[in-house]
Amino acid sequence: MSEDGAAQPQVLVRAAAPLQLGPAAVERELAGAVQAAALVRQLQDAAPGREVYLVLDGLRVEADPGVLYQVELVSLAAPGAAPEAAGSFSLYGVAHASGASARRSFAVTAAVRRLAARGGFALRLRPSGAAAPGAKVEIGQICLVLQ
Repeated sequence: MSEDGAAQPQVLVRAAAPLQLGPAAVERELAGAVQAAALVRQLQDAAPGREVYLVLDGLRVEADPGVLYQVELVSLAAPGAAPEAAGSFSLYGVAHASGASARRSFAVTAAVRRLAARGGFALRLRPSGAAAPGAKVEIGQICLVLQ
């Protein structure tokens, strides 16, 4: 607990990174079947009011893609199932300077509960249109945080 009584953020999952975004959708596993079962238990034990956030940190842009990226969670246990939409983000305004980066986060509590109960799941990032030729976008860190 912090000095004000608030619970400290807890990293539930840290995915392999970095992840390069390109002209097509990319996926990165967040939780396999065993890890998903552990997540179910952790969320059952979590204090009321705590939420799960998907955090994309260390976003770096070398060449602006000029598109929005759709953020989805997809079932590994049922690959044909409809994805769980988490939101979207733009990289407009992210500096191209060396070392500059940004962070985006999305509340995904309900989606993580549903997907973890069914088995493993992955993150899918999909451009909303045709990314600019030569676009270079990288995500330095991907995690699920209980806050």
